[in-house]
Amino acid sequence: MSGAKLLWSALLSALLALSCRAGEPTRVSAAASASTGVPSPIASASSQVGPTASTPTPAALPKLKPIQPKPFPEGVDEATVCEAIDSKEPDLWVRFGHLVPAYVIGAIYVLETGPQTKDKLFDYIGRNYVYGYYSQQASCRGNLTLLYIRLMFDKSEYNGKPFGREHLSQAIEKRFGIRTRESFQLNYEPARLGGYCREDGELCDRLFKVDRGNEGTGLCGRAIGECPATGPLRTEAELMNACRQHPVSAFACLGYAPTGRERIACREKVIAALCP
Repeated sequence: MSGAKLLWSALLSALLALSCRAGEPTRVSAAASASTGVPSPIASASSQVGPTASTPTPAALPKLKPIQPKPFPEGVDEATVCEAIDSKEPDLWVRFGHLVPAYVIGAIYVLETGPQTKDKLFDYIGRNYVYGYYSQQASCRGNLTLLYIRLMFDKSEYNGKPFGREHLSQAIEKRFGIRTRESFQLNYEPARLGGYCREDGELCDRLFKVDRGNEGTGLCGRAIGECPATGPLRTEAELMNACRQHPVSAFACLGYAPTGRERIACREKVIAALCP
């Protein structure tokens, strides 16, 4: 099994187990003023975001739009992008959760620019702004761009310099003259993800697959990471094949049981199904 995917499974398990403030991601217009006090990137996730509303209870979870089969922008048509840009839906899971992982910290922007700036924005953000922050972009009507950056904080600092969702809007306008029409902060929301996973295992699998970091493995990608290192060794391909012999709903507990007795029972269930 590749070390990178094992590391991803372990990291995502840890992130979903964080006891951070859940709720609606903060919506901020382009005119929002920058805050002073800049937290460190290693601060807790809850310190990086603004006030949030209460997360809906599982019984009240709103229906999401059909989840895209691949991470944004692969396979997403322009009509879907424009619909998300034009929407006034206040719930960001409903507005964007079918395109990007709304349960992972990240930033979404609606920029007043078209596809002609895609490459220079990609290069600037990932190479000059903060190395490794690669953007995912798609354009609408030739004059608007929906831009998503996974793991982008609201406000933080890197090497003593400020960065984050708000700061990047200002930097893009200063460098390229591109205005931000709207920007949004997504926060870690394991409780809401867990609500959807508890309700529908197939939906849970698709929610994992829409995250580029999952590499299209869905719940199976997390499940094979539960196999202990002891005992007979099996390749990653063998474990994935074994996982795919089961309905994905069999492993949905990996999305809603990050801690406690449920977590222990879930891990035992996965090991019994997949691990020799």
